[in-house]
Amino acid sequence: MPHTEPFRPGELWRSPEPLLQDAGAQGELLVARIRLVLVAILVLIPLIGIGPNSEAETLIGLGLTVTALSAAAGIYLILRHDFYRSWVPFLTSGWDVSLVSVGLGLFLVLDLPHIAVNSKVLFEVYFLAIGAASLRYDVRVCLVTGLLAVAEYGGIVWFASTHWALNDPAYAPYVYGRFAWSDQVARLILLVAAAVLSGLVVLRSRRLRRLSTSDRLTGLMNRGYFDERFQAEIMRARRHRHPLSVAMIDVDHFKRFNDTMGHAAGDAALRSLAQAIVHALRGSDIVARY
Repeated sequence: MPHTEPFRPGELWRSPEPLLQDAGAQGELLVARIRLVLVAILVLIPLIGIGPNSEAETLIGLGLTVTALSAAAGIYLILRHDFYRSWVPFLTSGWDVSLVSVGLGLFLVLDLPHIAVNSKVLFEVYFLAIGAASLRYDVRVCLVTGLLAVAEYGGIVWFASTHWALNDPAYAPYVYGRFAWSDQVARLILLVAAAVLSGLVVLRSRRLRRLSTSDRLTGLMNRGYFDERFQAEIMRARRHRHPLSVAMIDVDHFKRFNDTMGHAAGDAALRSLAQAIVHALRGSDIVARY
């Protein structure tokens, strides 16, 4: 029966291991590509005029999508040059969420509160931002993205409900629907659920990636991961003209030790050696069983 690692609450806010940080960097680049394609497609929506769009809504949508397209292209180009820091996923996820909120907030500025609280286009983009957060392999990004979406959208709804009589007959025939707190609470709950689901996907992906890239005996990275990472590090070192060091360690007379002490003792010795090497190196260094 396969061993299942127990869930620990502290894992929710723990910084990803170096292995997962590398996966997160790849995921961030993938998100940048997806963002660029999606925003390019979204530019067409205000141009085509899908739904009962007013002229103001069309202009706001066009302005936001063009701005978002420019930012998406800039982020993608920066990440293509291997610029990645631990704070980048928080910044880009926050940008995705806040851009949606800015779009909804502009409708309030233009005295179009029903579009802000009942939008059928902009609101759904929150879920794209939360779903994309799971590609960063960092549960913290998922939680922060979801909470930010809830806080910003909740603020928009609260402001609209306190500054406008949204169900006043003067707004009839309510092209974007009447205002109902039950609908808004349901939207907020869906945002929370999306953030939780995104975080659970990350936790599951973390464990599956550890299983596929780690050596079961020593807990070090396995040969397949080493070969993949080695090629990537060589390319990065050449591109940036940085030095790269590789050390190969062998245990002398290990076969004799196994024959004398037994294979169980040999396994224990390998595990002890692996831990000693890991503790002696930096967290950014890679240790693999070749």
